[in-house]
Amino acid sequence: MLPGFFTLTVGSLGMRGLTTLAGGHVIAGFTDPLKLVTIVTAIAVGLVTGAALAGRRDDAV
Repeated sequence: MLPGFFTLTVGSLGMRGLTTLAGGHVIAGFTDPLKLVTIVTAIAVGLVTGAALAGRRDDAV
């Protein structure tokens, strides 16, 4: 489920930014890629933090 989430949210922002830039709206075109970088960073930091807090679980019997 996580790859689909990344593709839909982050990918759509990247495509919107590229489309806006291609349309000639330079200032508006850079806001979406900036949001893209911010969201990718926040999701990655959240995943790493969650993995670190959860710790390593060995349920091997």
